[in-house]
Amino acid sequence: MPDQVPLGVSRAFEVLVPATLTLIITVCIGSAYYNITGLYLNDIIKNSIQDPLESLGATVPGFIILYLVIMLF
Repeated sequence: MPDQVPLGVSRAFEVLVPATLTLIITVCIGSAYYNITGLYLNDIIKNSIQDPLESLGATVPGFIILYLVIMLF
């Protein structure tokens, strides 16, 4: 940006470039997953990560295992 632009404004625009690239990449990956599987990216994450952890944490032994794993890290 030109030297006449205040520093705060130029920093705000510097952040827009990586944010826009991240958004474009995420949209492309999500569209590819949707076209291949028919599921949205959120559904794939929920089915592969959230549901197994949710069912594991629903039992007492599973909760103890999760607790011990969390305490190790």
